[in-house]
Amino acid sequence: MKLIKKLNKKIVEEILKALEGTVWGMTIEEISEVTGRHRNTIAKYMPELEKAGLVVSRSIGKYTFWLLQTTFKYRKTDIARFLIQSLIKVLDEFLEKKRLPTPFEIGYKLGKMCSKYEIAQREDLSKTIELEYLPGIFVPTMLPKLSYRVEDFKLSDRKIAISVANCPCDGKPENKKVCEFVKGFILGSLEYLGFPVVKSEEIKCQIDSAEACTFEYTFSMTLEELSKKLNIK
Repeated sequence: MKLIKKLNKKIVEEILKALEGTVWGMTIEEISEVTGRHRNTIAKYMPELEKAGLVVSRSIGKYTFWLLQTTFKYRKTDIARFLIQSLIKVLDEFLEKKRLPTPFEIGYKLGKMCSKYEIAQREDLSKTIELEYLPGIFVPTMLPKLSYRVEDFKLSDRKIAISVANCPCDGKPENKKVCEFVKGFILGSLEYLGFPVVKSEEIKCQIDSAEACTFEYTFSMTLEELSKKLNIK
């Protein structure tokens, strides 16, 4: 995702948000109409976003349609079926221990499983992460309408904050346990990737009128030390 650094983050988010509303893809003209950006601007951004792995293009006749890479993966990999099967496995594991799991524990287990599954789908089978270029952009996930953003950080920090847009809590107090599930899901994903998390907490919530639910994860070493250990570029 190195190319993202050259692009205006606001425009990138506008394009990604526009594409979240389509299943089959959009033409450059349609994206331009939805975002209000000039056609030439969209035409310049789309190839760069494709190189960055955020979108894919498909040609049908004389038209080129663009869709989110995550939407394409969702349809190609059948993630919904995988999630259902994984959830049953998690529940069975706890039932064997004769106790019910908490929402946090379910999320944690599924987070690890989904990270392993997602990485297995990559053609290069690489676990290399490029955190430097992610901060400040809401990136769509393989789960429809769910996006996350790594907040800005310094390499000397020992923590990162991850905001989740459209968190399934929907800003309703009765859905607060959903946030616990999401917090656990992200923790499981981070730990699978090798991040030594020592503390996790929710610091902002849509229930309290925040723009997005934000979760903070503290590590046992600085991000600079982690970049060397995990080959994070």
